[in-house]
Amino acid sequence: MTEHANSEAQAENGDSADEVICIRSFHASEALKHEIRRIIAEYQAQGWEMAGIYVEGEQVHLKFKRS
Repeated sequence: MTEHANSEAQAENGDSADEVICIRSFHASEALKHEIRRIIAEYQAQGWEMAGIYVEGEQVHLKFKRS
């Protein structure tokens, strides 16, 4: 996966990948939701499946696994 302008580098480990988005990078919740949807669609297009999402402090963590 490529690094996204508003997200930190992700960890990719063969069958799983993590994407971390800094909430402070977004001034509106709609922009954050759009970025989350865009990242999910990008991973799905490359054969990844959404495995989970959680918020820790000011970061949104998106977890993916190979389909």
